[in-house]
Amino acid sequence: MNDRTFLSVFTPSRTAPEDLEAIFVQRQAMLDDAVERVRESATTGNKHHLLFVGPRGTGKTHLVTLLVHRLGQDEELKKHLNIAWLNEDETSTTLLEFLRRIYLALVKRYPDDYSEASLEPIYDLEPDAAEHWLANLLLEQLKDRTLLVVMENLDALFEGLGEPGQQRLRALIQEHPVLTIVATAQRLVDDITKRNSVFFGFFQTEQLVTLSVEEAAELLGKIATLNGQPDVAAFLHSPTGRARIRALHHLSGGNHRIYIVLSQFITRDNIDALVGPFSKMIDEMTPYYQERIRWLPAQQRKIVEYLCTRERPTPVKELAKRLFASHQTISSQLKDLRDKGYVQSAQRGRESLYEIAEPLMRICVEVKENQTSEPMRLLVDFLRVWYDARDLTARLQGCDTGSIARAYLQAAMEKNSELGDLRAQLLVEGFRTELGDEQGERWLSRIESYARESEELALACGEWAKGNKDQALSLLAEIADESGGQSASVRASACLLAGEIYFKEGEFARAIEALYPIFGMSDAPVEPVARALFNRGRTYRQLGESEKALADYSAVIALPNAPVEPVARALFNRGWTYRQLGESEKALADYSTVIALPNAPVEPVARALFSRGETYRQLGESEKALADYSAVIALPNAPVEQVARALNNRGRTYGQLGESEKALADYSAVIALPNAPVEQVAMALYSRGWTYWQVNDAKHSEHDFEEVRGLIEAPIALRVEAHFALAKICIASGRWDSAISVLAEGLAQGASKEQPYVGDSEGIIAAFFESTLTPGIRRERTRGLVRVYQDHNAILQLGEALTSHLGSLYRTGEDLPASDSLELWASAWEDAGRDIDAFRVPLRIFRTGVDFLKAGGKDRTILLDLNQEERRILEQALALEAEP
Repeated sequence: MNDRTFLSVFTPSRTAPEDLEAIFVQRQAMLDDAVERVRESATTGNKHHLLFVGPRGTGKTHLVTLLVHRLGQDEELKKHLNIAWLNEDETSTTLLEFLRRIYLALVKRYPDDYSEASLEPIYDLEPDAAEHWLANLLLEQLKDRTLLVVMENLDALFEGLGEPGQQRLRALIQEHPVLTIVATAQRLVDDITKRNSVFFGFFQTEQLVTLSVEEAAELLGKIATLNGQPDVAAFLHSPTGRARIRALHHLSGGNHRIYIVLSQFITRDNIDALVGPFSKMIDEMTPYYQERIRWLPAQQRKIVEYLCTRERPTPVKELAKRLFASHQTISSQLKDLRDKGYVQSAQRGRESLYEIAEPLMRICVEVKENQTSEPMRLLVDFLRVWYDARDLTARLQGCDTGSIARAYLQAAMEKNSELGDLRAQLLVEGFRTELGDEQGERWLSRIESYARESEELALACGEWAKGNKDQALSLLAEIADESGGQSASVRASACLLAGEIYFKEGEFARAIEALYPIFGMSDAPVEPVARALFNRGRTYRQLGESEKALADYSAVIALPNAPVEPVARALFNRGWTYRQLGESEKALADYSTVIALPNAPVEPVARALFSRGETYRQLGESEKALADYSAVIALPNAPVEQVARALNNRGRTYGQLGESEKALADYSAVIALPNAPVEQVAMALYSRGWTYWQVNDAKHSEHDFEEVRGLIEAPIALRVEAHFALAKICIASGRWDSAISVLAEGLAQGASKEQPYVGDSEGIIAAFFESTLTPGIRRERTRGLVRVYQDHNAILQLGEALTSHLGSLYRTGEDLPASDSLELWASAWEDAGRDIDAFRVPLRIFRTGVDFLKAGGKDRTILLDLNQEERRILEQALALEAEP
């Protein structure tokens, strides 16, 4: 193995630029942009001034070092640009001192063009005169070149110059536009951010963020490659390697500098090889962190020192209490500390909790406090993340009694027992950050569950949650491999998860294939076997192979000692499959078995009750259906979706039985149900709206349809039908313009989807037919209605609705409308649609149907005006049996 490349921790400019290029991560685009802006500044009159802002250790010097290196390597640019790279540790309190620093930096970089001796005259002049003389000297010696000033700690420079010095510098830049500045700062200060400040809006500012876990992995991989350690680079991609990167991330807080320090530990497996070097690193880093804390004002120093002693994030009120300060004072100081990168915050409800941004900073307090031989808390936490629970146990067994290593391992295990597995917690928290609130709510509990079983499983699940299906499947293949050393239980879980991923992706054959290894595991626990059989049965059902699905569900049910949950789900799914096959009695038997199963989970019981109720309803056994829906509603802890569905179906059943008040009560209960799915709420509103209409309560009916119309997350079909229902109400109440407007909106919404839904327009036609209108107005409104449907490419659907309406008139069994009314109705439609090619066939069918009704609906010879296909459409609408 090669010797490690020298990577300066505190002064990146001392590291070879090509090595800095080799390990550069995260900011390639930012650096490329900076190079181009400086190039434009050097070759045109358009001058750019750049400011990179970030806390200590976030790679600011690394970035500007590479910027200077790339610019210096550009031969063409050398003719147009001189670079003054200032020493970051020097202080300037006047513009004269600042200009002198610039000139000396040019002397150092361009000794043939600039001479320190040229500065001698300024030492005999008054400060103002010296400043003027030195400015002119710089301008003369630059000639037609641009001066790039690269400086760090711009905030310190501006503090030293004060407002008068800043004003003089700004005036110099404006009067002589030959200067471009690239600067860094630890934070944005008032001298840059306030509108009345001299340099407000002057700099293009880029905030430098800390490394993510993925970016840290890239950095460590590049360091390993630079050091000639391909084995280390490969190790970083293994599950153990990724876990160790998270351990380093926990200590570093994403700080670039600390990653470089910690990179030496990545492959150390031996506990003794960790403790000594880690303690040495702490000794070396302690002065760095002590200096950073000493730099803070006293109140902020106290806050940081207290947070260094805390195991968990601390609320502001607790900090105020412990530090004998007001809540307002602590809040203000914490905001400043967060801006400086010392602390980070998280929300818990309305409460803000704070913790140290870099856990390594705790060494400042711990080193001073730990005056005994007790294990250092920081190293104990490091070991809790470095090794998983199995590793800690195995390594403890190999340690000598009384050894330092044993003391540390015991402390790590005791702390995990007291506070939980830190390694698993960090894994879950990492995914919490990456997934965000919405995805996190869906996935985190599952990732956490897997983390308790196997870190690798949790990683695979997390990658799937992030959308990295292939990465997840690759990890699962590693886990499931018999040579990987995982237990049969973990390997089986990996197969189950892989099968689920394939199932969700619609790759059903591969889903079944992924489950096969479980059936060949002689030592596999019964639970994953049961789940594998259930999942395979579910997949067969998706493939339409009902017999194979039934066989797998039956195998789960018959499996000795199978857990009750997969048995309950298998019974339910078998019942559902029987129902789909028309075997209602078998379906009812399986649903009933689920309901009676001791200790069955509430969800499959609720689903079985609901589905049994649905089956009874379809068989016409309304009382039994109502009883089952009521049982779901009364079931303790039943899932809210099942309760909402049961209420909706019970309301629908009551409505069919003519018990409108009970139906309205159930629909209202769904609407008021906390956390009810929006689809069920929309269905309840829609059904309640129709029930109100049926009991002649138009006001409440219209209100409910308006509510559905405004539910953006409701299914598009329900929203379209709500628009149609409102249009029908408007037509019935004589509000024609409102009817056309809401109908057009409904058609537009339905047409906006990939699979357009244009709704059922028969109710619109019926309401229009029943309205009392003069022939002239009817013709005018018919033309308007046709125009709306034509504008939304729904003419064929309008024709179908016309034919369906004739069928409704014919099938009522009541007296048919008068012939003259039917003729006026038909002629209005013919007049409106005569020039629309797509409407000609529907109108021909409609005209023949009207003529058939005018003749009393008896003379089927009238239907012979249509060809065979068209005649069959009309016969189906009229419910006429086809003649032999």
